[in-house]
Amino acid sequence: MYEYLGLYKIIVLQDKLAQDNLFSSTSKKIDALVRLSGFIREELKSNSFKNSELNRVIEQTEIHNRWFSEKFVRKMLQYWSNEFTSQNIYNWLNKYSLNRSNPKKIGLILAGNIPMVGFHDVICTWLAGHLSIIKCSSKDKILIPFLCKHLEKETGTLSFKFLDSVVKNYDAIIATGTNNTIKHLKYYFRDKPYILRKNRTSVAVISGNESPNDLKKLGYDIFSYYGLGCRNVSKLYLPIGYNINDLKLINKSFSWTINNNKYANNYNYQKAIYLLQRKSFIDCDFYLLQNNSSLHAPISVVYYEYYESLNQIVNLLERNKNEIQCIVSNLPITNSIPFGTSQKPRLYDYADAKDTLEFLNSI
Repeated sequence: MYEYLGLYKIIVLQDKLAQDNLFSSTSKKIDALVRLSGFIREELKSNSFKNSELNRVIEQTEIHNRWFSEKFVRKMLQYWSNEFTSQNIYNWLNKYSLNRSNPKKIGLILAGNIPMVGFHDVICTWLAGHLSIIKCSSKDKILIPFLCKHLEKETGTLSFKFLDSVVKNYDAIIATGTNNTIKHLKYYFRDKPYILRKNRTSVAVISGNESPNDLKKLGYDIFSYYGLGCRNVSKLYLPIGYNINDLKLINKSFSWTINNNKYANNYNYQKAIYLLQRKSFIDCDFYLLQNNSSLHAPISVVYYEYYESLNQIVNLLERNKNEIQCIVSNLPITNSIPFGTSQKPRLYDYADAKDTLEFLNSI
């Protein structure tokens, strides 16, 4: 009997040590994220930034993809450095039990529409204790590997594997595709657990009582990252009788976007198409406003549509919820967010409202 009790104590002790090691591992990762935050912050404000390794990476990123201008790459890096504080991370992870003792291989097929858009999936997989097998978008293959190498250096472990080819030998998959490719991805990954994300966009519901500052903040929701993100507002809902020229004047402060040749080409192309097809639009000099019932507007175009009542717009948004990422508004609309915050998600704001950490813990 005493032998069995002794064996039981040993098993309990081993289990406790295993849990302590897992907790220690997670703590080390959190510390590494905080140090990464400090590294980014110090590098960006350093007097010798032009000669820094991070600046060279930013320059290489812009050369590789002209949509990733220095202004917006720095903006994204500053966002992550602000998010990765100890308090933010612990508050985020508090509801999860990150006690992974049997790590899996998670395939991550990342999008590349805006800088580092797939970094949240990478961090979630890492914190959940899995091995990340990462296929970066060809448009964004410099920033994320650079930051991951920094994390590996901080923790002294190899946790990220980057591939140029198709992801193979995985236990689960997280991938982003277009609406046209998503059905093929579902079939291809049908035998494994997955999160598959398709195209979404964001909308703003205007009440007519917004302050000039609210409308300026709306400009950030529309024009940050040139409007390429699913969290960028591409559709406005306006109350009947709203003076559309108010928007035209307020958004003048974002006219610098036209200095990007790729953005300017989109603006000129869309304008030419509308003129040739004799479609009505409002030319705002660096973007176009068009009355259109569709949700997804082309780059450099913002669609708008009028509504009669709050109930009408709430019902419309509910019908289209699977196509909408964010709702920006001061009105009492469920899950709406304030003006100027669509491209400032918190760590617990998951794409498509699918809890990535919960999914990873369930595997």
